[in-house]
Amino acid sequence: MSKTRFMDEVWPGIPVTDEALTQCIRTLWRTLGDDAANPRYIQTVPKHGYRFLAEVAVEDAPELAARRSSIAGHVAGVFTLSGALAGILGGAFYGALAGTGGGATIVVLAALVGALGTLAGAAIGLGMAAAIAWRERADPSVIAGAMTGGVIAGALGSTLGRDGIGLLTGEALGRVTGIYEGLVLGAAVGLAGWLVLRENASPAPRLACVAMVLGLVAGFFIDIGGGRLLGGSLYALQHSLGDT
Repeated sequence: MSKTRFMDEVWPGIPVTDEALTQCIRTLWRTLGDDAANPRYIQTVPKHGYRFLAEVAVEDAPELAARRSSIAGHVAGVFTLSGALAGILGGAFYGALAGTGGGATIVVLAALVGALGTLAGAAIGLGMAAAIAWRERADPSVIAGAMTGGVIAGALGSTLGRDGIGLLTGEALGRVTGIYEGLVLGAAVGLAGWLVLRENASPAPRLACVAMVLGLVAGFFIDIGGGRLLGGSLYALQHSLGDT
């Protein structure tokens, strides 16, 4: 395609320099991971314009819908399983750290915290999946979807934790992990999802790895912001119950 045709079809009636077109092509190369010296998609034709090298295939509507549904399903599944695994490992770690109750304590905490992790992972994953299905692509709306899921998970976890402990022990637990923490963690994993999925990469395992790294960063900011994560919530429970 010649430069003149680009100018006429992309910027009709607008004065545009060759440098603007060149910059747009550079952006496409960078986005596609292409190399101008050894192109796979877009080749420069000196003194003429550009040539698209890749084979073009047209997908019909059912195939596109199935592909979007598959990506959304993978995202929901990855985060649900990741949340469950993180909860089980975290609960087992804190049970072993407590050093009381033996193996029974480890099993109980692993099961309880695993359930909470599954709830959080599923809420965030479903929020992202809903955004992908609604927008029909992975754009920044997945961050909003993840934040919404994080808020829901945080609210449910906080309410169930305080009310459940209160009903069982008659003690007021106080501040535990809640909406603020869910919002920040949801934003972190939503950002991870957008960064990975916008490149059409496989949702797992890269998505889980990037989400873990950004989740650690979010945890740091939650801590310096006065929020409480799992360890702080369990400590608050221990402090509230004392030796009972």
